[in-house]
Amino acid sequence: MQQSDPLAPSTDARATWVLSDGRAGNHRQAQALATTLARAYTDRLIHPTVPWRWAAPRVLPFSTKAFAGPVRHVLEGREPAPQLVIGCGRQAALATRLLRRRGSHVIQILDPRVNLSAWDAVILPHHDRREGPNVVRIHGALHSMSPAALDAARSTFSTTLGSLSAPRIAVLLGGDTHKRPFDAEQALQAVQALAPFGSLMVSTSRRTPAAVAAQLRTLPVLRDHLLWTGESDAQHAVAHFTNPYAGYLAWADAIVCSADSVSMLSEAAATTAPLYLLGTPGDDAPSRFAEELVARGRAQWWSAESPAIAMTPVAPFNGLQTLLKDLRQTPAFAR
Repeated sequence: MQQSDPLAPSTDARATWVLSDGRAGNHRQAQALATTLARAYTDRLIHPTVPWRWAAPRVLPFSTKAFAGPVRHVLEGREPAPQLVIGCGRQAALATRLLRRRGSHVIQILDPRVNLSAWDAVILPHHDRREGPNVVRIHGALHSMSPAALDAARSTFSTTLGSLSAPRIAVLLGGDTHKRPFDAEQALQAVQALAPFGSLMVSTSRRTPAAVAAQLRTLPVLRDHLLWTGESDAQHAVAHFTNPYAGYLAWADAIVCSADSVSMLSEAAATTAPLYLLGTPGDDAPSRFAEELVARGRAQWWSAESPAIAMTPVAPFNGLQTLLKDLRQTPAFAR
């Protein structure tokens, strides 16, 4: 039997669906909210077909045909609707608004750019200017790097990363965004300049240009440091090809992070490691969040002119701390 409260902790994975198009940033945020709510969940990766994919999240005629599998079965009334559906991204927003019509409570993460009344709650970053009674604000992005998760990662990677000489410096590199290219020159410069100050733990992301990953793999300075560029990187992969990203965050005495991903910046800021930023601020969401972290004293821009960095632990910044209370204040979830 379903619980009456869709925000209450639940061990029934069938009662909560997490929807995304599979993009790492969208998928992680939706998962992180389910984890924050302490709800077991079922992942549903969705790939709407055209023309509905082009119009999402706007509803066109016969929109139920945009989806396959369990989502379509629920939309067509062949299966019961899950109690709670959490979606992130434009493609998921079409599914969540349709599932709401079938009786699910739905929470949409990120601005769907249409009338927000189609969802029970919409989680938006503070720099977004949209307003509404069902809008819940968050600083940064949803993520799973809670103190407990960081402790678990520290334990998991205790052999691989714990054996490194302190201090340990995590260097987290992103990639191009739709508004500005990745500053590969500064990233490579930072890696080489930081090497004398501690044990480097360098990680690229899915967005990092392949040419930059290739250059990193051939840098002589990294021969005595750790580098993760993906599971195919047999030479530098650590921990038996397990992505060490969470371990890097947990073990870092300082973090140097390219300022091109709100999610990556949010995860880095949730640790106790001093945070240094790479890149040049622009007119985009990652830049605005980076500047917010600087204004709060949680981060500062790294400079090649002054490459040395501090290693003293600082207070973590986590935008999730008031999320549940704020969700409870929206009309659909008020109790």
